[in-house]
Amino acid sequence: MRVCLKEVSGKSHTLQGMGKFTTSPRKSWMYTMQIVSLKDMPSNLKSLLLKELGLGVDENGYITKDGEQVLDRYTNQPVRIENMVILPGSIGAVVLDDNPLSIASYIEEYGEV
Repeated sequence: MRVCLKEVSGKSHTLQGMGKFTTSPRKSWMYTMQIVSLKDMPSNLKSLLLKELGLGVDENGYITKDGEQVLDRYTNQPVRIENMVILPGSIGAVVLDDNPLSIASYIEEYGEV
C-alpha cells in the first residue's frame, strides 16, 4: 500500500519512490491511497515508511513503537517487517500481520476500504 500526501494546493513531490507529499508550515494535507505490494520492497524502504508512521524495527525484525513490539490487534502476536501489512484505520495507520485471520477481522471491523 502506498499513501500519497498532497498539499491542498495540489503541489506534490515524491519521497524515495514511496509516495507523493509536500511539506508546508500550514500542514494542510489531503490523503489519497494507492495499493502497493510491500513484499518486494527493500527493507530500507520499509524501515523508512515505518519511520514516517512513528514506528521502528528492532534487531530481530519486529515492528516497534516507543521501544515496544507492535502487536497485531486481532491475534495479539508481534508483527515482523517481512509479514506486515499497513492499512488505514480510524485514527491512523493500522499495522497488522498479513495472515488471513487478521485481514478478515480488519475487513469485518472497517468494512471495504
